[in-house]
Amino acid sequence: MCDAKMITKTFSQWAIEKRIDKHIRTALPYALRALKVNLNISRDEKLFLVGDFGEKNFRAAPILTAAYALAARRLKLNYRIIMRKGESPGMHEYTPILEEILYSGSGNAVISSLSKSFSLTKPLGKKMRRFFSERNHKFITTPGLGTLPTENIIDLLEAMSVNPYKLRKVGRFIKERLDRGKTVKIITRRGTDLTFNIENDRALINDGVYTKKGSGGNLPAGETYIPFYKASVNGIAVIDASVRVKGRTLLTRKPLILDIKEGRVIRVKGEYAAALVKSFKDDRNLANSIRENNRIVELGIGTNPKASVIGPNLINEKTFGTAHIAVGNTSGVFGSVRHPIHLDQVFKDPLIKIDGKTLNFFPCR
Repeated sequence: MCDAKMITKTFSQWAIEKRIDKHIRTALPYALRALKVNLNISRDEKLFLVGDFGEKNFRAAPILTAAYALAARRLKLNYRIIMRKGESPGMHEYTPILEEILYSGSGNAVISSLSKSFSLTKPLGKKMRRFFSERNHKFITTPGLGTLPTENIIDLLEAMSVNPYKLRKVGRFIKERLDRGKTVKIITRRGTDLTFNIENDRALINDGVYTKKGSGGNLPAGETYIPFYKASVNGIAVIDASVRVKGRTLLTRKPLILDIKEGRVIRVKGEYAAALVKSFKDDRNLANSIRENNRIVELGIGTNPKASVIGPNLINEKTFGTAHIAVGNTSGVFGSVRHPIHLDQVFKDPLIKIDGKTLNFFPCR
């Protein structure tokens, strides 16, 4: 049973009614690990937990939020829970969340566990990562949990539990080779055949080590990636793991095929092709500046051996033995291409060559 002193009696009763109290107990040790290892949080830092209530059979977001609250109480931290209401991130919902964080001073911590992707800082005209970094907050973001069935919560928790310092070691190994390289060639047995010119690009690492003030990112972690300003990419991508379209992630039954020329998707065919093309067109009408939603803006390599392709894009793209390309926006991942969408397309079993040499790396344990 949830501790009423820490998440309020009303929430405790709600958790029991929805039959998620046992899942909250299961998630508790994982939440404790995240606070102690990933954030290395101290009692001097105020902790903000932002969550929502999910939907029937898809309660990962409230489970995780409640587990963090239990963990915070156990560690005797100063924390505040902010639960979003409703499914649409309307502007009226931003105000109280922002006020809580804006007036908390600097050098605190924020953990966001949400059913959908949701920018807390939209009214400021800033990406969430940039805003938190500027205010010297540590932060963890876990968006898109609305596609994870409640019964599969353990898959999320296991992916969160990978040793972040071992992920860092693997990430640095890959980054060093990408940063020295000029071209990347990726092929798969399903037919992917892509060539990237990366001579002037630099790789970034998502390892889950967010212990420094102003640092943060996704949890689960586990990818090394290159955000492109203007990608030089040509070839065919056969997407056989998951397809990200506007507002949802779809697991593939049959591959989606992307024909890419000079860094843009020029042709789409196969499963979910219509949904992806519609995502390009819908968002293109949101702002006068949006003209190139079909541009390739990221190449990522999954490094998390405890993750698997199970639904949420956040977990799919981190899975060891996958790679992904993204179209749309890179400003949320420290790039500079600003569009309203960032759509990751994940494919399995890539053979990656950098300047003709095969990239071999082994999963951390």
